[in-house]
Amino acid sequence: MRSSLKKAVCSPFFGVLIDETNGICKHGHLIIYLSYFIDDCIPTYNFYGIARGSDGIAKTIFNVVYAELKKGKLDISKLIDFGSDDCSTMIGKGNGVATLFKRHINPFLTSIHCVAHRTTLAMSTVAKNIEFSKTLEKLVNFMASFFNASSKSLEELETTQEDLACPILKMEHTFDIRWLS
Repeated sequence: MRSSLKKAVCSPFFGVLIDETNGICKHGHLIIYLSYFIDDCIPTYNFYGIARGSDGIAKTIFNVVYAELKKGKLDISKLIDFGSDDCSTMIGKGNGVATLFKRHINPFLTSIHCVAHRTTLAMSTVAKNIEFSKTLEKLVNFMASFFNASSKSLEELETTQEDLACPILKMEHTFDIRWLS
């Protein structure tokens, strides 16, 4: 058993932070982090693992996370906190994952909207309203189209990067951050 998991098992309480992701193979996965206390007072966060088998349905996600916690020999009655994105599948009042943990494990469980999700959403919203950000995005997308449209242009970019002793990087288009929530 990993030392961080041993510490989580020994903690008086712990929390779970999860995020759902889909790879190129379209199989759903859950990224799981644990929050717990070291020496009964130092809050700590550690990566627990990636669990396969998420289909985007709250009951399935609940079952997968529950099984993972049991597999890690965590005392599920010590679960006091649940963190996730803000979608109804995760925090819905009727049958969201957090609600299922409250209903079946701990009625006093706290549920939080993950700070990483909030920060990313806030920053992307702000950037859309700043003229410089819009101009920069257009420039990056134009450059990516220019270099990727021609193998000769791409080859010249690589030669210039080599001449300047820079890492060889490929130009990519920007993308929006989207959560289906």
